[in-house]
Parts: sequence; structure tokens; C-alpha cells
Amino acid sequence: MSTTCGLGPPVTNDGLQSLPERKSIMNLLISQSSNIKGYSDLELREEILTLIIAGTDTSALALGFTLMLLAKYPDVQDRVYRELCDLFGKSNRQLEKQDLPKLLYTERVIKESLRLFPPVPVITRKIEKQITLPSGRTLPAGASVIVSIWGVHRDPAYWGPDADHFDPDRFLPERFRLQHTYS
Repeated sequence: MSTTCGLGPPVTNDGLQSLPERKSIMNLLISQSSNIKGYSDLELREEILTLIIAGTDTSALALGFTLMLLAKYPDVQDRVYRELCDLFGKSNRQLEKQDLPKLLYTERVIKESLRLFPPVPVITRKIEKQITLPSGRTLPAGASVIVSIWGVHRDPAYWGPDADHFDPDRFLPERFRLQHTYS
């Protein structure tokens, strides 16, 4: 592989050999590309770009919807701001990993935003073996099933009668324990 479609400096095979031994997704794809039936350089580049684009889009959507909700609910925005001010004070430092557990309200805001506006609203899965649903309907092996994450996240059966309402405190530990295990 000698180019990155203008998205960065050229990558040489020598550079690929010097990558660390960690088993990242990129390293796994590269190791697969060295097999006889593995990825060609073009296929490898396309797979990596697909992962980058998919990750960028979902992150941008999550951030965009969270910012929209903060704008819509100034009281929530103010609490997030105060939490950040309490953490950073007048410091100009960057957020660090060890800061994250201290941002409890901000975490609840993000979780509630992702619940109401999941970046991937539906997923598809293929059933490996026949399954009978509680309704009595049988789904054959090999069938594809579409799951509406958006629908499940707004279902009053799991989230209560106010399932469509933005409520970050829904994720308080004492309230969330009452939720369905897989919600």
C-alpha cells in the first residue's frame, strides 16, 4: 500500500513491518492481508477507511444530538457546566482519563442522549439456529432479524411512561437498577 487517498502521508511496507505487536483492528486486518486469501492493499485501505468513516459519523451524530439536547434544556447544560467548573476550576489543563469517573452527571447526560438518539438506530443480525419467541412464532436458522434500537430505547415497557422525555437522572444508579437487564 503506498497511499492513503490523500488523507495522510504515504504508508510503506517497511512502515507496516514496524507496527507494534498489539492486536488492534488494524493489525488484525494487516495480518489477514498477508495470507493467500487475505486482503489486497486496496481492500485493506477500503476496510480501514470504512471503519474510520463509520466511527466518525457515529461520534459526530452522538455529539450533535447531545449538544442539541443541552441547548434545548438549559438547566441540564448549566449542571454540566458547573460539574466541569468544579473539576477544572480556573485550570487550563486538558481532560484526562482519571477525570472521567468524576463527571457523573455529564456521563448520565451522554447516556440519556444516546438512549433517545442512538447513532445506529437499527441493527441486523442473522440467526444461527432456529429460535421460538415468547409469542410462539418460530424463526428459522439463517433468517435475518432487524432490531430497532431506537424503538427499544423509547419503549415505555422498559423506560416507563415518560420514555420519550429527556431525563439524565434516569441513569442514576438507584433508578437504573430498576431497568430491564438488556435495556
